[in-house]
Amino acid sequence: MFSSKQLCRLSITIGKSSSRLSSIKVPIEKPKLTQSYFHHASEIPLLYDTVGQHLDKLAQTYPTHQCYAFKGEGNKYYTYKSFLDEVDSLATSLIDLGFQKNDRIAVWLPNTSENCAMTYAASKVGVIKVWISFFCFVFFLLIQILI
Repeated sequence: MFSSKQLCRLSITIGKSSSRLSSIKVPIEKPKLTQSYFHHASEIPLLYDTVGQHLDKLAQTYPTHQCYAFKGEGNKYYTYKSFLDEVDSLATSLIDLGFQKNDRIAVWLPNTSENCAMTYAASKVGVIKVWISFFCFVFFLLIQILI
């Protein structure tokens, strides 16, 4: 039997016409997915957690382990517990400001610890974070906000 990769590349040569070969591609029916979870890259299954749920589990399992280190901010570092506390505080603030799931928030921050915490907080709330380049001109900033 042929593998699915070989079948997708299979072409049938039907004869010679003058000096070139003519070929036709055989249409192959691909299997249809019946589940939303599908993987081939590894035998290890994907996690069934959101980013926020995974951070909660890590903070519960490894509260004193180092999570992030920001050398450019004077060797600022977070443990999983301290990072979760900051993320939860930001997520609560976003909810207090009226953000709901599927809302968009534009964030104009350089690559700092606050930007990283904001990414996780937006993920926990369900808000779509739109990162705006810190070096963006005002004209392009207005275009990004209006689109």
